[in-house]
Amino acid sequence: MRKKSNYQNLKTSMIICSGTELTQGLIQDTHVVFLGQELKKHDIIVKRIVFIPDEYQFFTAELEKAVEEADYIIITGGLGPTSDDLTRNVVAEVAHVPLVYLKDVWELIKKRSYRTGSDKNKLPQSNKKQAYIPEGFSVIKNHFGTACGFMGKIGNAEVIALPGPAFELQPMFLREVAPLFTDFSFDNKRNEIVCSVYMVSESYLEDCIQDIDMADVSIQTHFVKDRVVLTLYGNSKKSLENVFSRLVKSLGRYRIRKGNISLAESVLDNLIKKKKILVCAESCTGGLLGSWLTDVPGSSRAFWGSFVTYSNEAKTILLGVDPALIREKGAVSEEVVSAMGTGALLKSGCDICIAVSGIAGPDGGSKEKPVGTVCIALCVKHGIKKTKSFHFTGDREVVRRKTAVVCFFFIESVLLGDNILDIPVTW
Repeated sequence: MRKKSNYQNLKTSMIICSGTELTQGLIQDTHVVFLGQELKKHDIIVKRIVFIPDEYQFFTAELEKAVEEADYIIITGGLGPTSDDLTRNVVAEVAHVPLVYLKDVWELIKKRSYRTGSDKNKLPQSNKKQAYIPEGFSVIKNHFGTACGFMGKIGNAEVIALPGPAFELQPMFLREVAPLFTDFSFDNKRNEIVCSVYMVSESYLEDCIQDIDMADVSIQTHFVKDRVVLTLYGNSKKSLENVFSRLVKSLGRYRIRKGNISLAESVLDNLIKKKKILVCAESCTGGLLGSWLTDVPGSSRAFWGSFVTYSNEAKTILLGVDPALIREKGAVSEEVVSAMGTGALLKSGCDICIAVSGIAGPDGGSKEKPVGTVCIALCVKHGIKKTKSFHFTGDREVVRRKTAVVCFFFIESVLLGDNILDIPVTW
């Protein structure tokens, strides 16, 4: 049976985000992604993330449990001067140590407050609370605020407390905390292969994985707008490469590729290598192709722009599509998208055009052309022209997204001179 986790011989962590404003949805957490990514760089696994309100007993119970489960506990928030800032008190109680007053920290707080326009001699006494830390813990300097952090041992776990504001927490972690991790040597450092999987659902990918002997390899998947990002973890590079090779054999070398890369990035990279300029003629996608392309920095090197011709009139006025052709064949037809592509090339002077028209739904379908019907044309200046019709399942957003994915595969098929568009007509 395939292993779901692989924590043996690996350092683990837990993140405790404190604040009633978080648990009530009044503000959005900004720390989890940052901390997760930074810990991953040091091969520290995040086992659990907990959001807790400002309630002393609940906070204490969570920390007591956390120090028994992980090597590192990172607490965010609760280091301010008010009565609902509980972190220092909770950590001291769980560590069974008193809070101690640090005069140099208090002087630093007064100095920093003075710089921001406050009278250092008239600071509220409540701010003095921030100069107390659990006995035996070391101070983590805060260069951007008054709340210092602190870190120290509770049992075998290292507890790290950081302030809530992101503009304070992130530089504190990078400057003061992250360098400490480089001193640790792990007996079994995990290897990984990050892959991008296109035109495959997570459930279908799971079925493919079930047919492969995973040995000591574990996986993690998450879906982004145009792909499933699959990460293979394991101690043996050979085992990882073997699993990746089996997946390539099952899915095809274009459906799964190493690296976390969007199709738009791949298309633009190939356009730049071939010294070609792309123009898009979009109807049902409404500018989605252009949006995904321009999400990539430097896309102007290979992307001219999009004609968003949603109405029949726009197709005629902007791209020169014959109204008689639209009446005879319908706006959603291979003949019309072919004409859209030809017109876009003439208007822009570009090398390649991808043109698309379809019925994204929920209305507008017919027996002959149901919702999800999409026609795509790929036109090349002084060269080939490819057209194909598809039926995509899902709601309006899903149909549009699938259309964009297939459009980019169409472009790659021409740029790479390979028949990579081996997908079923229905998807």
